[in-house]
Amino acid sequence: MRKVVFGVVWGLVALAGVVAQADSCGGPYRVKPGESLSMIADRLYGDPTLWERLHAENMDVIGASPDAMRAGMVLTVPCMDGRPNALTEPKVSDAQAAAKGGLKVLTASGFAPFADRDLPDGGLIAAVVDAALTQAAPQTGHTIHWIEDREAHLDPLLSNALMDMGFPWPDPPCEQGLQRPECQSLLYSDPIFEMLSLLFVAADRGKAITSLDDMQGKRLCRPAGFPTHDLDRNGRQWVVDDQVTLLQPDQAADCVQLVLDGRADAMALDEFSGRVALRQAGAEGKIVALSDMPVAVETLHVVVPKAHPQAGQILDTFNKGLLKIRENGTFHDILSTHLTPFWEGS
Repeated sequence: MRKVVFGVVWGLVALAGVVAQADSCGGPYRVKPGESLSMIADRLYGDPTLWERLHAENMDVIGASPDAMRAGMVLTVPCMDGRPNALTEPKVSDAQAAAKGGLKVLTASGFAPFADRDLPDGGLIAAVVDAALTQAAPQTGHTIHWIEDREAHLDPLLSNALMDMGFPWPDPPCEQGLQRPECQSLLYSDPIFEMLSLLFVAADRGKAITSLDDMQGKRLCRPAGFPTHDLDRNGRQWVVDDQVTLLQPDQAADCVQLVLDGRADAMALDEFSGRVALRQAGAEGKIVALSDMPVAVETLHVVVPKAHPQAGQILDTFNKGLLKIRENGTFHDILSTHLTPFWEGS
């Protein structure tokens, strides 16, 4: 069963869990806003130096860096010398339980053909997520929440496990060892879809960029709220090392205008978002995609917060459902339904 909800950020934040008393030594502990591991160790054990033990016990939740701990994460607090006693245990509030409606799935519009509430089925990835969850866990149910403030998706909504899942998320280069918040806070599903990240330049100035190396020192536009990790792939460090001047207006349409006006040398978007932006702005032919020199190959995923107590189970459920719809032909049908009209321009 699938439901659709159009929501606002702080209404969901208000649904954070409350705690109930449990008479035992040790147990689960939900991190509160502003807390550090040393503060928690001092409060629970009377010894702030025990933060390292807490970190070691919760490496799978927090990650390698203790600074990655966030409010809402549920830690496993070990019993040491009879402390802490009567530790409060995270429990879902009545309001949260009433609003839950199965898995809470987070997305936003403006990412055609993958996710937009004005598209049939909410877009290609929305249809895949719906089909996969329905296939793998029909009894659980799920609700898609359309929250248009993309910058709030990672923090606080996902990093604090206020939502169960999110989509569509491109995979960051976690294997490079960069301390990216996405790597520290999220688990990624099996790949759902593969696409190219491209440069889009003014047609009359395109010859100024004949290779990706020509972007050194240039002005590059990427809308706010869109991840930038693809700009630091394949040995490049455009953003991390300030090799480009990154412009981040609110909308992709703003990037189109900046390129047309000569105030940006290029905009970097995936091949789909870029073409949608050009089509909507009437800029096809005025701005062209440098398709022969992709910035990166990106894959789209569902993400689950590491802080979620059932993170592994939720991710496994989705991956099993995704595999089933690939095998039974549903996935192919969804691709055909959504990509054919996109490439035909309808």
